[in-house]
Amino acid sequence: MNKILLVLIFSCFLIQCTNIASDPITEELMNLNSPIDKKDYLEKIYKDHNGLTKNMPPNIAEINQNKIGAYLELFGYPEQAFVGEIAAKTPWLVIHDNNTQDRTAIRTKYFPFLFKGFLKGDIKDEEMSLFLNRFYEYKFGERLKSKNLSGTKNEIMTLISLLKLETSFK
Repeated sequence: MNKILLVLIFSCFLIQCTNIASDPITEELMNLNSPIDKKDYLEKIYKDHNGLTKNMPPNIAEINQNKIGAYLELFGYPEQAFVGEIAAKTPWLVIHDNNTQDRTAIRTKYFPFLFKGFLKGDIKDEEMSLFLNRFYEYKFGERLKSKNLSGTKNEIMTLISLLKLETSFK
C-alpha cells in the first residue's frame, strides 16, 4: 500500500513538472544558466520593447510583460553589476510602459521586485520617481502635486505611502 501511494505521489510530481516545463517562457528561463545568458535574454526584450514602444502591438507587449514577470518571479530583480545597465533597466522599463487595462494591478504585483532593485541601486531615483508618478496618475487620475520633490527619495517615499505599497518583504 505504501509503495502504491509513493508511486502515485511521484507520478503526480512528474506530471506537474512536465506541465511547468511545457510553458515556453519557463523553458526559456530554465536555460538561462549564467549572467551572460540572463543579460542576453533581457537585452533582447529591451531591444524588442524599444522598437515597439511607439506602436507596440498588444500581443508583443503582453509577451514582454509575461517574460519579465516570469523572470522576476524566478530570479528576482537583475543586478546591474552582473548583467549590465541595459539588462538591469529592462524590467523597470517594461513594467513602467505597461499601458494595459490591468496596469495598476501589474504595477502593484511587481513593485516589490522593483523596490528591491531600487534599494540595491539597480534602479535610479529618477526612474523610480517616474514609475511611481505614472502609477499614481493611473490610480488617481492626476499627477502628485508637490513642490521641489521631483526625483527625490522624499518624493519616492511619499508616493509609496500614498499608493499604499508594501515595502517590508518576507
